[in-house]
Amino acid sequence: MPALSCFIDDEDVALLLEQLNADPEIAIIVADGQRSVQEAYHDRLTMAINSIREKFPEGSSFSFHDLPDNGYRQRWKAVDKVSELADGNHCLWHIPAGPLPLGSNE
Repeated sequence: MPALSCFIDDEDVALLLEQLNADPEIAIIVADGQRSVQEAYHDRLTMAINSIREKFPEGSSFSFHDLPDNGYRQRWKAVDKVSELADGNHCLWHIPAGPLPLGSNE
């Protein structure tokens, strides 16, 4: 997946956000659910660490398929405007490309 890294200060983030919010062809992908992405990641990581400690003594090997699944699935949506860009990774969507290609939870 293509990526562009930016190392910018708060003033430049405000300018970037203004530009993204004004562009009618750009949407920002955001979490759409009751839990934050960070919470879900933390829970899954904690489960994985505990599982590894219980099932695999030091020095033994394991597969990522052996890790527990907490059943949580994060939903996503594309929005044309956001009020802030927190430090970290962000995904953009080119609106003329059509709807997001997301799988169904059903």
